[in-house]
Amino acid sequence: MNKRRLEQFRQLLQANQQALQDQLRQQAGQRIAENLSERRQDESIEGLLDRPFNALSDQDMDRLRKEIRRLAAVLRSRIALRQKRAKSGQLDAKATIRANLKHGSVPIEIKHRDHRLKPRLVVMCDISTSMRPCSELMLSLVFGLQDQISKTRHLLSSTA
Repeated sequence: MNKRRLEQFRQLLQANQQALQDQLRQQAGQRIAENLSERRQDESIEGLLDRPFNALSDQDMDRLRKEIRRLAAVLRSRIALRQKRAKSGQLDAKATIRANLKHGSVPIEIKHRDHRLKPRLVVMCDISTSMRPCSELMLSLVFGLQDQISKTRHLLSSTA
């Protein structure tokens, strides 16, 4: 390689290195901005939790509803994972022996204890004027988890 070719190659390497540094700075800046915006949203929700419901605006209630939907989705995924892990259940020795008597007590068919995977839920809500926003949020959380709950009963009372 001649000197001119080496110099071109060196300049190309420097340009590539500079472009890579610029991209890294830009990516780091975007990541920092995303983290700050997430932190601001979390802080704003924590601020909402400290205020009474009658002091919340419609926009604040919408943010609370959105957070309830997010919480329901997180709980739904955790419950589904737990149910998936528990599907095999615990070995039921008595049922296994009983089921395999026809095979000369050789355990060919393994039996497991059935798990009651879906809980039953009873929700008591006061739907009077003062408690309506709180009841609405609780019922929206229960509604979001309805596919994970086997039976739900809503007991609504109003002391108007």
